[in-house]
Amino acid sequence: MLEEKIKEVLVSLEQSRNRWCAEEVDDTEEMCNEIPSLLEYSVRALREALGMPVFEILEAQYGTDDIFIEVPDKIEIYENSKSVKLKCCVKNSSLGCDPVPGVKKRLKLVFNYGEIVRTQFFDEGNNVVHVFLKE
Repeated sequence: MLEEKIKEVLVSLEQSRNRWCAEEVDDTEEMCNEIPSLLEYSVRALREALGMPVFEILEAQYGTDDIFIEVPDKIEIYENSKSVKLKCCVKNSSLGCDPVPGVKKRLKLVFNYGEIVRTQFFDEGNNVVHVFLKE
């Protein structure tokens, strides 16, 4: 299993390198946009292969129960060897728009860390700073 995952990651990295070196990528911006997702995929695949817990946001919704927007890209995630930290300011300007003008909103986060799936709500106007200590 581990050897297969490592080979899979290497193939993906080599394919990207070959595309960039063969100038199949039109511009630097396209290449820079591709790098974070490639690194995220590589780290996730290797962590899974090694049996290490993987942190993942499954849902990030801002609004009311009935009307909301998806905002997973607005949640900042900082990860090091000891912890995972989530950071976000729950307000219209930080989350991109006001999905329900004049109504109090909240941020719903559903995330997975290892085998644990959690759902948490954060009211509009609050700052989200959530830290998970790794085992």
